[in-house]
Amino acid sequence: TSPYFFNAGLFDSGLALARLGRFYAEAVIDSGIDFDVLFGPAYKGIPLAATTAVALAEQHQRDLPWCFNRKEAKDHGEGGT
Repeated sequence: TSPYFFNAGLFDSGLALARLGRFYAEAVIDSGIDFDVLFGPAYKGIPLAATTAVALAEQHQRDLPWCFNRKEAKDHGEGGT
């Protein structure tokens, strides 16, 4: 848990989400942390990870994979978890 609340629902347009992704990409690059994948926790973290991955690729030449978890078991499609 965190004492901070981040209302990701306010980023409800393509431009706003793209801008947020650029800010996140800049922050992770500036942090100096060594990383090789982005993780977006379900549910609101998924688009944040995706838009950050796009910004990292386009603006920082870091083409990284991104992934996410599920809150419930998958019961359709290819049978993944």
